[in-house]
Amino acid sequence: MRKKLKILLIVKRIYSSIMPGFFYKIRAFVFILLSSSFLIAQEKSLNLDSFIDEKVKEQNITNVFCVYLKDIKSDKILYVYDKNNLGNSELSLGSIIKIFSIIAKFKNHPVDIAETHFCNGYDENTPYVVKCWLREGHKKISLIPAIANSCNTYFYYFVQDIDFNLFIETLKEWKILKGSENWGKKFISREEQIMAMIGKMNILKLKPIDIVESFAKIFMDKKRLQSEVRDVLFDGMRLCYQQGTASKVRKKLFLSTDFPVICKTGTGIFEENGKIDIKKTNGSFIGLLENRYLVFVFVENSTGAEKPTEIGLSILREVNSMGKED
Repeated sequence: MRKKLKILLIVKRIYSSIMPGFFYKIRAFVFILLSSSFLIAQEKSLNLDSFIDEKVKEQNITNVFCVYLKDIKSDKILYVYDKNNLGNSELSLGSIIKIFSIIAKFKNHPVDIAETHFCNGYDENTPYVVKCWLREGHKKISLIPAIANSCNTYFYYFVQDIDFNLFIETLKEWKILKGSENWGKKFISREEQIMAMIGKMNILKLKPIDIVESFAKIFMDKKRLQSEVRDVLFDGMRLCYQQGTASKVRKKLFLSTDFPVICKTGTGIFEENGKIDIKKTNGSFIGLLENRYLVFVFVENSTGAEKPTEIGLSILREVNSMGKED
């Protein structure tokens, strides 16, 4: 009898020591399976086609355009709308390039972000290279508001002391000009270099998919950028959403200034069959929601960046609402 009791006690101890852990492991395994299935289902269900179609009808868009949505934390593309393969096409994206001019400038020397320049706007007496898109001008403006408002005149002065080869190397470093030829000084004039660095006149064309990947790295890889540069970019892009070039659309969509988005807009010159039409423009928008969801929108011949901005912010609002429902 004692022997049986002893055996039972031993079995009980073994059971007590093994089974709880065993059950925890089983429960954890089941939880992981269910979670994985849920996440996979979520990814599969992230189809924004009908949402995009609705936006296209609302804005009466008949133009060629593309949309890329990426989860930069998981490094996964969540959604693509690109019927014309624009993602791999070299396109004029306008002022989005200014972000890389800022990165290049910080490489060589300290930057006084409080330094101001005066923007006269689209003054007829001002040379084209200095003209700004805002006809009445931004007046006295410093770096962060210049990022937010995409002030061409400010950036004309800002890039004056940036060596163009350094700028090109910066683009290559961020994998934007992959395997490109040397765009050095001997190939284009200094005036053309300046226009390239501020996103004017289609001198530099970039692939949307490369822009998506490079911005994902800017936002995620904290080691690659000095904290000062990162802060400047984030502050400028935050202000762009709140009070800058995206603010008109923000108000139209009834989005609050507290909505966790930073963004940058761009307007490039429309080109057809190799011919530039300065009366027409392409629009682009890149935005980040909650430091995680990155959206890029390009609309060809869009008359400014308002259409891509509305599509981009609407998508981020939709993604945000999906997260709350989950």
